[in-house]
Amino acid sequence: MLYLLKIYALVAGTVFGLSGMVILALLAWREVQAFAAARHRIQERLASFITQPEFFATRVAISRSFSRTRRATPLVSHKFQ
Repeated sequence: MLYLLKIYALVAGTVFGLSGMVILALLAWREVQAFAAARHRIQERLASFITQPEFFATRVAISRSFSRTRRATPLVSHKFQ
């Protein structure tokens, strides 16, 4: 009888130990995913601060829109020269 009690205790300890390790692994996996997502968001935010403006593309777009919206008058009036 004592022998079966020891066997049942060993089986129960093994089952509870394995289930505890699975639960711990799932918790660790969720924490790693949350950390990776937060790191990605931080990197995206820092990258948005560091990006350089597209200088040449912006100037062409402004000059084209200005020339289409205004008449064919120069930028500086000839009266001041």
